[in-house]
Amino acid sequence: MALSLPTDTAHLNYQSRQYELFDRPIVKGIDRRKMFITIIVALAWFIPLALLGVSPLWRFGPTLYLAPVAAVVILGTRVDDSGRMAMIGWYDRILCRLPSRRSVIDNPVLDYSQHVPHRLSLNVVVRLSHREGPSAAQSRGSS
Repeated sequence: MALSLPTDTAHLNYQSRQYELFDRPIVKGIDRRKMFITIIVALAWFIPLALLGVSPLWRFGPTLYLAPVAAVVILGTRVDDSGRMAMIGWYDRILCRLPSRRSVIDNPVLDYSQHVPHRLSLNVVVRLSHREGPSAAQSRGSS
């Protein structure tokens, strides 16, 4: 279950509304975030394919042009229980594996010339338990 914070406001989730298309009413428009992500992913994929000389009219051209873009957009814009897109998790994993951009602040007293940053790992063990209220225990005991 997603945690709803008081900062979650409706104006953060703008959507383009199209009320009629071909004289038929449309209830919900396209989510603008998904539309912009689709455009960015498509441009980032179409330009290298065009530079490599892959023709969209070739036998496998439409598949090579459209299938990867559709897969990235569909899988990347899925939201989890907290409301975060899967793309944000992908971006976090990439940033975690890249070296840090922060430089070590030198201390004139200490020698940091041999300092090597180490990746930390954190193992968390959680035990989930379910507490029953007094009404649930009484109803179970009386039956």
